[in-house]
Amino acid sequence: MFKPINGWTKEKILDVIRARKHEKPAYCDDAMQCMYLTKDENKCAAGLFIPDGHEAQKSRNNIVAIMEKYTDIANIMPLNADPMRDLQLVHDNEASEFYRKFGGNAKEAMIDWVEKNVKG
Repeated sequence: MFKPINGWTKEKILDVIRARKHEKPAYCDDAMQCMYLTKDENKCAAGLFIPDGHEAQKSRNNIVAIMEKYTDIANIMPLNADPMRDLQLVHDNEASEFYRKFGGNAKEAMIDWVEKNVKG
């Protein structure tokens, strides 16, 4: 079980995910990968916690690299780098027919992961 950081609670994390506009993964066909922010304003798991307008929203690096490069991002994330990477992977897996467990519903996959892996 992972413990929230930076003043976050399990419930606050879940509130952010539940408020997510889209159920599908934040996948960009042009880039052929999930993005922190897509053209239709969909946000991936980690992207939900990156402030609007922050340069990190355009990055193609993984969340661990982003948290190392941008200390301001690391200081506002709800979990340490490794569990954020795990949460991101749950989101990304819903973009793949081979790995998905929630029929492509990234929002439900993320809620399930937080419920099972974050201390309440």
